Amino acid sequence: MDWHLTWDAARLSGLVSAGAEWRWCPAGGLDVTKPDGLLWCLSPEMVARLRAERLLPEAVREAHP
Repeated sequence: MDWHLTWDAARLSGLVSAGAEWRWCPAGGLDVTKPDGLLWCLSPEMVARLRAERLLPEAVREAHP
């Protein structure tokens, strides 16, 4: 596991906890609308890495199609 991966995991967890809106993309990525209205897109590869390391927040993990 690398530093950037844990940083992204912590950022995603914080945003989800803060009530950010998110949705799964058809290709397996994740679109997160931050509280400031900006969009943060996680690629399918990044989501797969987060999932493999068990770093996806529980709410996101449970809602995966």
